[in-house]
Amino acid sequence: IVPTRERARRGSAAMGADPYTLHVALDEAGAARGDLYADDGDSTKYANGEFDHFALSMAGGKQLSSARVGATAYTGGVVTKLERVVVYGLAAPPAAVTCQPEGGAAASSEFSYDKDAQVLVVRNPGVAMNAGWTMTFG
Repeated sequence: IVPTRERARRGSAAMGADPYTLHVALDEAGAARGDLYADDGDSTKYANGEFDHFALSMAGGKQLSSARVGATAYTGGVVTKLERVVVYGLAAPPAAVTCQPEGGAAASSEFSYDKDAQVLVVRNPGVAMNAGWTMTFG
């Protein structure tokens, strides 16, 4: 799972509030994993624990999740949203996609599926990348 920011910018400082896209390449078992690390991008405060680290995982081609790794002292982050999820290698389209932020209610998400390429694209799932969440493909 590779998180990207896909807005064209002249420098990384301008990307601070840009939304994320997750590219999820499934293995034969429908699993994938990755990490998202974020800090202020300017200082050495990361050495004092001021950063966010999230483990990203997909299980069985049915559930994608983001979970905070360890405690953090990071409070300076800009809340950035998840704009899109692209899942490669999904053999069949789901009937529905729902996304549930940690401590929140689940909501349906808009998606499209290309059966020839076996690619699912979920648009604007409505979650922030600086908190945990779960996306279910049902």
